[in-house]
Amino acid sequence: MEDYLQIEHARKAMNISRETLAEKLKISVPSYGRLARGERKLTADERDLAFAFLGIDKGQESALETLPIRRVPLIGKIAAGNWKEAIHDAQGWFWCNAGGENTFALIVEGDSMNLIIEDGGYVAIDPDDKSLVSGRIYAVMNGDGETTIKKFRADPARLEPASTNPDHHVINIGADPFKIIGRVVWKAAEI
Repeated sequence: MEDYLQIEHARKAMNISRETLAEKLKISVPSYGRLARGERKLTADERDLAFAFLGIDKGQESALETLPIRRVPLIGKIAAGNWKEAIHDAQGWFWCNAGGENTFALIVEGDSMNLIIEDGGYVAIDPDDKSLVSGRIYAVMNGDGETTIKKFRADPARLEPASTNPDHHVINIGADPFKIIGRVVWKAAEI
């Protein structure tokens, strides 16, 4: 029941209708209503789909740890692929439950991270969290002002894709200058 409560909390905070979420879960609206009334249990597949769609981290121990969900500015787009000029296109606000006070959201374009973040999905970036930790995802900028998101791996230090597309390659750190924009602290599927 805790998974369902966490899903409902995020759904309401993000102003997503039950109909929209039911469609994403591939269940009927009446079936979703039975979940709300406790007449049926959430399946593991439904939980995983809902968590991915709403950007809930399965590793969080409790819905209470995700509070408060707050608005962060949705400021543009970032490439998930080859280096590309960042697109600053303020589009309002996005609901997020992670990161510090300067956190902002971006729309992901590309498939170099599609095993984790789909093309058209959303990420929240915490620009105050720049310490490189192996296995974490970062927004980075090269010397030409182009950006991308990739997973950092240590030993040897590199930025790597997490993709089904074999055309994406590792970026070795040290070959070209780059700077960390911030760490991806939250992700959600395309709404």
